Amino acid sequence: MRTRANLACIGRGCGRDASVCHAGAMVAVCLEFGVGAHVDDAAVAWVYDHRWWGLCGQGTDERSAIADLAGRAADAYRGFLARHHLAAPTLDALEVVERVHGDERSFERDRQPATDRELERTLTILDAARADLSALLAACSETELDWDDPERRLPAWARWRTLRQMAWHIADTESRYYLAALDIDPPERADDLDVELRRSHRHVMMTLPTLPRDRRVERGDEQWTTRKLLRRLAWHEPAELEAMRQLRERARTALSG
Repeated sequence: MRTRANLACIGRGCGRDASVCHAGAMVAVCLEFGVGAHVDDAAVAWVYDHRWWGLCGQGTDERSAIADLAGRAADAYRGFLARHHLAAPTLDALEVVERVHGDERSFERDRQPATDRELERTLTILDAARADLSALLAACSETELDWDDPERRLPAWARWRTLRQMAWHIADTESRYYLAALDIDPPERADDLDVELRRSHRHVMMTLPTLPRDRRVERGDEQWTTRKLLRRLAWHEPAELEAMRQLRERARTALSG
């Protein structure tokens, strides 16, 4: 059985570990560098396999991004699937197949038409994640929703510091960033958070099945496609939920003292 250390395979053309790559099905990984993520100038590793659709790891360089993908991110992904009684796959050996540099660029695989399985997986993940988000918010007090962790470090541009702000950020990102990047007009923004979450979710779920599978939009250096949109949507809300659960626990600890 391959270990997590072995899973951090630095793939094609980059001195891959023979103990990892000599046998078994390879899971394709695409890496992007110099992007705004958990930190500025981050490295992000994405899995291109519908069973792990939306899985990505973040780091400050290639090795740390792949290690995060194979460890923390994969564990969180399995946990998310298990909570919704979805099959949790085995993550086999990883092989880096593409690297791009620059924020909001697209991989060659992004420029291929999105598949039925990727669309269906994205819709399933989004429905499950929104149910989790609604339950998390309902279980929090108003004080917990607005608690700001003074020790939490975010990039300067990330202004969503509280649980309430993070929930607004999820809706804004899906409707006013991701879908808008493919020239899809967002719905009117609601004043109430619960209304906004329902409205934005409905907008996304109704729009995705109607999108051309090969849509591409470029603005300056930014490149968006239908397939890129699906993988980003499948990643974003579950990833934010994981951070929100951790923030909620810290809030409860701090406020109970």
